[in-house]
Amino acid sequence: MELTKYEESLLRGDYGRIAQQIMEISIKVAKFNGAPRFIPIRSVHAGGIGGYREGVGGFGTVGIEILEGLAEGGVKFKVPFTTNMLGMDLREWRNMGVPESFVDTQMRVIHAYKKLEVIPTFSCLPYMEENIPKFGDHLAWVETGVVTMANTYIGARTNRESELTGLAAAITGRTGEYGYHLKKNRYGDYLVKVDCELDYADLGALGFCAAKSGAIVPVFDGLRLNLNIDEIQQLVGSLLCAPIALAHIVGVTPEAPTLSAAFGYRKPKESVVFSRKDLNEAYETLSTAKTRDVDFVVIGCHFCTFDKVKQVARMLENRRVHGNVTLWIQTSSLIRHLAERDGAARIIEKAGGRLYCDSCVLVTSIRKYYGFKIMATDSAKMAFVVQGTPYLGMDTLYGSTERCVEAAVTGKWD
Repeated sequence: MELTKYEESLLRGDYGRIAQQIMEISIKVAKFNGAPRFIPIRSVHAGGIGGYREGVGGFGTVGIEILEGLAEGGVKFKVPFTTNMLGMDLREWRNMGVPESFVDTQMRVIHAYKKLEVIPTFSCLPYMEENIPKFGDHLAWVETGVVTMANTYIGARTNRESELTGLAAAITGRTGEYGYHLKKNRYGDYLVKVDCELDYADLGALGFCAAKSGAIVPVFDGLRLNLNIDEIQQLVGSLLCAPIALAHIVGVTPEAPTLSAAFGYRKPKESVVFSRKDLNEAYETLSTAKTRDVDFVVIGCHFCTFDKVKQVARMLENRRVHGNVTLWIQTSSLIRHLAERDGAARIIEKAGGRLYCDSCVLVTSIRKYYGFKIMATDSAKMAFVVQGTPYLGMDTLYGSTERCVEAAVTGKWD
């Protein structure tokens, strides 16, 4: 590989043995992927810290010990490094019912990250808060949904890194030049034509269908050009079912101002028309529950924006969550702070709902801690991941935000 003087000095050990080992790992990964050189990156965003746990469903103590070893070795991140969500709300974990043993494990990770000088966002909305890339920036992001958002919505360039390669990139400030860092790999290969009007929940079903199509870089044609950030997150988040790291929304994605540009002025390898029939089949697949009774409702995956929190608050005003139902609205600490100032948080809590931040159901052992059986959600990503994750272990019901709120109030999926 071609190495700069800085990269050669890392490899020689001029920056210490840990940095040298990290560089050795980085070179092996880059060579394996056919990268001729390294490129500087602007930032890193981690995967789910909730995955650092004991037992099934996470990185176990080995992952924690790696982080602690880096921190104790005096290593510091060279580029901004934001953190994805935890498996608990730092302020409200007791109300969540999370056991202290799990909290202790999570705090070990947090302390190690702080020594490495992480930016402790604990959010899956980095591109809206403390890690905002611009078009063309090279990144080394880890978490599935934010990778696809960075590539698709912003036009930044990142592969889907692993926890280890993300850490390595943060320490060296470099990643291999391969995959989606190369323009030739960023063109679409699969055309998805939309011939029906789609709402928020429908967009999740659309993404789910595209993810199951075999597409590598799907191109969506026929969608509204005024999609808001919540709607784009819903579509993009559901693509992880493949997983897909880049898509083009014609007229929305910076690299896809036209249909021809999205495909690099080549013909798509395959195309499909997305119809109402496909939509209905996706809803059925994302809903596994055989009963209409609901005991758990989750809204916010990706995390709710401030507008989404206010929307839920309006739906709950002067109403009450059913006694047999637990309602969680998931968001970041910044947005919860705004909701508390605005009064939306008070309305949700008065109705019996919980506005949690820092954490996500997908990295919390819900079945073990709570025993919920039927989860209703307005996130296609949430519904899909819950179905395939043993430590979550719930049946799912997927539908609109309005339908989820009604289920929280009535206890029934109608």
